Amino acid sequence: MDVDYLIKGGHVVTVDKERRVFRNGAIAVRQDLIVDVGRTEELEKRFVPSKTIDARNKVVVPGLINTHAHVSAEQAFRGLVPDDVDHLDWAFKWIVPMYSGLSAEEEYATALFTFIEMIKNGTTAFCEAGTAKHVDQIVAAMNAVGIRGCVGKWTWDIPKTPANLYQTTDEACETTEEVIKKYHNSANGRIKVWATPIGHTQTSDQLLVGLKQLAEKYDTGMTMHLSSWLEDVHGYVERTGKRPVQYYEDLGILGRNLLLVHMVNVDDSEIDLLQEHDVKIAHCPSTAFWFGYGISQVGKFPEMLERGICVSVGTDAANCSNHFDMLRSLYLIAGVYKDARRDMSVMPVEKVVEMGTIEGARAILQEDRLGSLEAGKKADIVILDARRSEWLPLFNVLNNLVYSADGHSVDTVMIDGQVVMEDRKITLVDELQVCEQIQKVGERALKRIGLPVRTRWRVID
Repeated sequence: MDVDYLIKGGHVVTVDKERRVFRNGAIAVRQDLIVDVGRTEELEKRFVPSKTIDARNKVVVPGLINTHAHVSAEQAFRGLVPDDVDHLDWAFKWIVPMYSGLSAEEEYATALFTFIEMIKNGTTAFCEAGTAKHVDQIVAAMNAVGIRGCVGKWTWDIPKTPANLYQTTDEACETTEEVIKKYHNSANGRIKVWATPIGHTQTSDQLLVGLKQLAEKYDTGMTMHLSSWLEDVHGYVERTGKRPVQYYEDLGILGRNLLLVHMVNVDDSEIDLLQEHDVKIAHCPSTAFWFGYGISQVGKFPEMLERGICVSVGTDAANCSNHFDMLRSLYLIAGVYKDARRDMSVMPVEKVVEMGTIEGARAILQEDRLGSLEAGKKADIVILDARRSEWLPLFNVLNNLVYSADGHSVDTVMIDGQVVMEDRKITLVDELQVCEQIQKVGERALKRIGLPVRTRWRVID
């Protein structure tokens, strides 16, 4: 049988139902789909490829799925926000001015830069976190590099400033529906459009209900921030008399197509509701460490997983985690709960790898298409170079993947059957030009917006 690609000779981590790992495995790809996965010697007999990818001394895994990422604007200011500011000042004195102050062209440049960084770190699909101001430019950048993702329009209706981000409740729902009609399931299904309210205290109940109805109408998802800080929870209790998840059950927005982000400060009664309604979770450990959410003290993600709740992984943004390296995030998750519970059996590497792959696919409602290397699924494939020193010697692939490797190990990336990075070179755009441009965009925007560069050590020109 003729195929487009035969990736052969590698350690293939399938994350299929049997959780098979082939020491000398191969993957046959035709157009945008995986045709078969198995032993190299068997697939070589059955398939005639147009191109062969030599995966000897390499590790092949499903594309990583980043379920919470602010993909634009902030990347022009990475690392600018001091790491000691109050979280409300962080949001409204630093972050919101960044997003409101960038032009459409600048947002395109930042998104393009982010997608390159994602691909270079092995991410093949993402869920945008709700801060895309110019969705047309985000989609254009996605198409330029070939990445897969769920996008949506910046949506809040409570803060009336800045004016270029504020919408009335009706306007926010109308805009979301327009974007869904324009882009949902476009690019061979590579682009999905979700309802993306900011959450926290920035979104009215009426807007959340309206967006949930749109998500149901168009068979798509909704994502929002919730229960990051303890103050979030206290605010809901003071305003409604109920904890956030309890309140949202009454509001009628819990369900299988709701992806809640952070979810650090939850109690057992809320976990019951999350399980009952099949709500999905995006865990962002780097952000928790930045802000001091308290995941090691109060985070109940291991308990959520034990209950069968879908817990996925996000890297968040360029001024709270400051990176888009999913492997770094998996490492944090694997370690923090072992230490917190003083129990090495908590968060085994197998579970952590699932969180970055098949659970990520569940979280974005695409587990039938993504998240594992199986016949019939999309050809979203990542190849890591196991000749690098951090991989050697190689005996236990999953241990080395989670505890030893980072995104610099990623060698080749395929998305939707298209090679978007080969030998660490982005194939569809000029990476160097994009990197040079992002520095210029940041310098120009910083001067225009007027944010300070604060350092505690003396910097000498």
